Amino acid sequence: MFFFFSKLFAFLEMPLSWIIILLLLAIFDRRQGRKKKWLIASLLVTCLFGNETLFNFAMRHWESAPREIPDGTKPYSAAIVLSGVIQYDAQYDRLQLTRRSDRLLHAIELYKQGKVQKILIAGGSGSMENGRTHENLRLIPLLRELGVEENDVMIEGSSGNTRENARLCKTILDRDFPGGTFLLFTSGYHMPRAVKCFEKAGIRVDQYPTDIYSGQFKIDIEKLFIPNAETLFNWETLTHEWIGFFVYRVMGYC
Repeated sequence: MFFFFSKLFAFLEMPLSWIIILLLLAIFDRRQGRKKKWLIASLLVTCLFGNETLFNFAMRHWESAPREIPDGTKPYSAAIVLSGVIQYDAQYDRLQLTRRSDRLLHAIELYKQGKVQKILIAGGSGSMENGRTHENLRLIPLLRELGVEENDVMIEGSSGNTRENARLCKTILDRDFPGGTFLLFTSGYHMPRAVKCFEKAGIRVDQYPTDIYSGQFKIDIEKLFIPNAETLFNWETLTHEWIGFFVYRVMGYC
């Protein structure tokens, strides 16, 4: 039920949805004085969430910072890579990597450097349309081509959200790596919630944030005053994560 409603109301987390709602109110509100207020509100929301400088500041203070694993560090028992790294095009039978595939590529890099011994890919489909398909099973041939031994790949393919990732991973890790050490790979903006979920499930993990959105903070006059369409959609990522973190805390999931 939680999974269903989280997807059903996802559109309310999008700043673009807020702008559309305000514009619709301006169109259908018969009171002339209110029409102007709705239009001004939609303009303000557009300017606020299209502001690249503000987004960079907010994201930089939210997402976990990148880190490196020093040479000589004892290898981790497993790299836990949270899902969302691929899209499967059934029409052309083609696997497509998403922006979040950065999670997987860094895990492979550390595996080939001998810093992690196994790779556990956690998560099925987070889509209501496709259901809980074991989408990540399609990654095994790709990983083999990239030099990862098939015996070193594990798939947790049933979870649909971060809470389920943690709970189902615990079953696998307790069974195969009692007393092991684990390195968690996910996007920097998602890491705060993910770590809390894994700790709640009783799994101690070290962090390896990837897919970093923010850069060095600086004031650029052009970016400060001119809205940017890409930034509007980037804000959607951050507002979604803020709301998700809040809901998880209220529900006691993290």
